[in-house]
Amino acid sequence: RMLEPAEILYCESVDNRTYAYTSSGVYGVGQTLTAIAEALAPLGFFRCSKSMAVNLRAIETLKSGLNGRIIATLQNDERILVSRRYARALRDRLKGD
Repeated sequence: RMLEPAEILYCESVDNRTYAYTSSGVYGVGQTLTAIAEALAPLGFFRCSKSMAVNLRAIETLKSGLNGRIIATLQNDERILVSRRYARALRDRLKGD
């Protein structure tokens, strides 16, 4: 199935396989997470951890978490963690820096 970038909530790499998560299902993707994150960055995707890239337009709320992490709640009420390593870059990107 061809997915429109706007319908993807986030992409995740698990056991050397990459998956795209939408509100209607989970789909295997034939590219690496790095390739997907780079290709979709201009469309609002952000690498939020070593194994995940999130669609910034799918985020409903952000909350500070433990140890400098950020908890992002998505449109489907799923929560994902932005790792400490990527938290500052996310704050900068949201500020427009």
